[in-house]
Amino acid sequence: MFIIYLKNEIINILRLFNKTLSAVIIIAVLSISAHALQKKQIEREKPPPYNKLRVGVSLLSLAHPFFFELEKGLQDAAYKKGHNDTAKYENEKKYELIVVGAEYDIEKQIRQLEDFIIQDVDAIIVNPSHKDSICPVIYKANRAGIPVFTVDTGINEHWKEDSLAVVFHVATNNLVGGQKAAEAIIDGFKERFPKKECKVIMLIEVGMTSSDDRVDGFKAKIVELTSDTTIFKIEGGAAREIAYNKMKNILKNHKFKNCFRGIFAINDEIACGAYDFIKDSKRDSIILVGFDGSQDAKERIEKEITHKDSTIFYDTIQQYPRWMGRCIFKEVVKYFSNEKGKEKKQEELPECDDDECTEKKLIFTAKRQPKYNNRKNKEPKN
Repeated sequence: MFIIYLKNEIINILRLFNKTLSAVIIIAVLSISAHALQKKQIEREKPPPYNKLRVGVSLLSLAHPFFFELEKGLQDAAYKKGHNDTAKYENEKKYELIVVGAEYDIEKQIRQLEDFIIQDVDAIIVNPSHKDSICPVIYKANRAGIPVFTVDTGINEHWKEDSLAVVFHVATNNLVGGQKAAEAIIDGFKERFPKKECKVIMLIEVGMTSSDDRVDGFKAKIVELTSDTTIFKIEGGAAREIAYNKMKNILKNHKFKNCFRGIFAINDEIACGAYDFIKDSKRDSIILVGFDGSQDAKERIEKEITHKDSTIFYDTIQQYPRWMGRCIFKEVVKYFSNEKGKEKKQEELPECDDDECTEKKLIFTAKRQPKYNNRKNKEPKN
């Protein structure tokens, strides 16, 4: 009997052991599975490793066609540099552009650059909306060790702080561009209105190096035709509506109502606004020249070709904003590649793949700022 009892107890103990062992195994499996799932979830949420350099970009506007093309050049160059899958560039730094538009508001642009400094971006590309007011915040970026590059419009190089510095500046040679605008008006008068008296007005923006240089170049050349030139300042940005209303106010002034025959608009948006009002008011016998080479300007010029006696929009000076964007981004890449590069002369330029570039290459400038000192060797964010 005792043996039978012992046998039954052993069987019960084994059954209990098997259940306990099964439970332990199940718990162990569940724990391992939960740990694996948790690990996968953490890995999924963890940002992928990258080697990016962040570049803050503040343009005058994101709505203006010129700056749309400028941004496109920057994005094209950044994408090409960051997505080259050849072995040669496997370990090359990639770039992230943070692009914002100031919409011609200098206070807004200053805040944008201050935000870039707080974010500790690796570089700043700025298209200054005012040559003087932008200087203090660029100086702040210098002190923070953030390299600053300017494109299209520049800064006042004689600002009070000697240590203020820009690494590289790329822009149209606006002095030559202004001369070419004056040549276009002179040619237009010789061709269309050789016997008419010529008075010329200029519609300009204020506070920009590009505008100042174009005016200087224009005034130096237009004296071959007339010394009677008047400048009208347009504030609030290069909007067609603003230019339309400005032209309306000018024509209300008896001094200019019937006597001016030439108009130089500092850019094509202003030129198109002036053109639209002149057409609406049925004025003719006017030579209008813009600056940018925008598609809208070219279309208006095309319309006027068949009406020689009433030509209004005569020409526009071609710029290459997409090319500018590519060129300034290449300089950012050179900077972080520790490539010093040869100092470019005022009218020497990199190779351009635009069909028309060779024709007007003399109105392009790219220059390295010799007084810039690298204050901080920054590493890409991880």
